[in-house]
Amino acid sequence: MSLVGLDMNATQLRAVRGPTDMPPASCPFGTNGETVVLAISLRGRTPEVGRAGAALIREYPHLVCFDFLAHLGNDRTWSAGRHHLDAAKAVTLVWEHLRPVLATAQAVTLALPAYLTPAQAGQVLQLAHKAKVPIHGSTTDSLASGLAGYQRQRWSGFALLVDVDDHALSWTLLKTAQEQLQVVEYKAEQRLSLLVWKKKLVDAIADLCIQHSRRDPRDSGAAEQLLFDQLDDVFAAVELDRMVEVVIRSTNWCQNLIMQPQQIRQFCGPLVDQARDGIEETLEKAAVRNVGALLLTHAAGRLPGLAASLQDVVDEKTPLVQLPADAAARMAWALGARFARDQLPGGHLHRSLALSIASIPEGETASTRTNPRRAADR
Repeated sequence: MSLVGLDMNATQLRAVRGPTDMPPASCPFGTNGETVVLAISLRGRTPEVGRAGAALIREYPHLVCFDFLAHLGNDRTWSAGRHHLDAAKAVTLVWEHLRPVLATAQAVTLALPAYLTPAQAGQVLQLAHKAKVPIHGSTTDSLASGLAGYQRQRWSGFALLVDVDDHALSWTLLKTAQEQLQVVEYKAEQRLSLLVWKKKLVDAIADLCIQHSRRDPRDSGAAEQLLFDQLDDVFAAVELDRMVEVVIRSTNWCQNLIMQPQQIRQFCGPLVDQARDGIEETLEKAAVRNVGALLLTHAAGRLPGLAASLQDVVDEKTPLVQLPADAAARMAWALGARFARDQLPGGHLHRSLALSIASIPEGETASTRTNPRRAADR
C-alpha cells in the first residue's frame, strides 16, 4: 500500500511517501522540489500555486493570496482583476495542484496547524475529497512533531514544542501519560509569525543599507523582493554561525552587505524577547517547573537567537531537539498506516496520540544537543 504523509501549514506543504513496510522517502513536487509554497499568484490569466506567488509577496502583495488556511470559514477574500478567492477556493486550488502527484497514493494523511479549529481541519479534508485526493485523516502538527521529538529524545512528563509559519509562532506544552502524548497547553501568536520576523530583518537590513549608501531598498518593489527572497539563506547562515552576504539591487544601483551572525541575532532580539516572555507565562500558568525536552521544528530552529534564549527558559541541561524539515510529514505517514487498517477513527485527531506511533524507522536524523549557546550569544 502506497501511503503519503503531508505536512501543511501557512507557509508551505511537504510530503513523504512509501509503502507500509519501508521507511518513507521525500515526495518531490516536480519543479517545486520537495515543497510547495502556499502562495497563489493572481497576476496571470489563471491563479498559480507555488513559487510564482511567493515571488510577488513584497513587490506586488495585492496580487498574491497567502496565509489563507486560518481564514477558512470566514469572509476574508483576495481579489485581483477577475480573480476572487476565499480561503476555501484557495485550498481547493492547492489540492488541484497536488492531485497529479497524489493520484497513485492509496491513502493520504495530513498534519495541520494546531491553530486551526476542528471545524476548519474538517473543511480541509472535505475540500480534499471534493478534489479527489484520498485523505484518510489528519492530526495537528503539534502532535506529529511532538511524536517525532519523542522518537529521538525520550522523556517523561512534560516537553515544550515551538513552531513557526507565516501565520503565527506557536508553542505547545506536551505531556506523556498512559502511553499517550497529550496536549496540555497551546498558544499561537500572530504578532510573532515568520512573516513578522522576515519584515523585521527587511527593515533592519534596509536601515543598514541606508547607512552604507544612503539608498533604501524599500523604495523599489523589485529591490525589496530580492532582499526578501534571500532571507531563508540568512536564517541558514546564522544557524550555522556563519557570516552572510546579502545583495541589494535596484535598476540604477547595487549594494552588497556582509553581516556577522550576531548582528542578525541582535536585529531579531525584540522578537526573541517577546517569544520568551510568552512561553514563560505559559509554563507559569501550567505550574510546570521541569521540562524533559525542548523541541524546535526545523522552521523555529532557524529563527536567530531563539534556541539559545529558550534553553535558558527551561534549563541548561534540558535536551534540545531540532527536528528535520520532514518530521511532521513522517509522523503523518505513520498515522496513515493505522488509518488504512482501521486502527484509528477517521477525522481530525487533535487531543492525543499513542506514543507507539513514534516507533517508525528513523529517517533524517534530528539534531539533539544541550546548551546551544554560542560564544557570541553569551
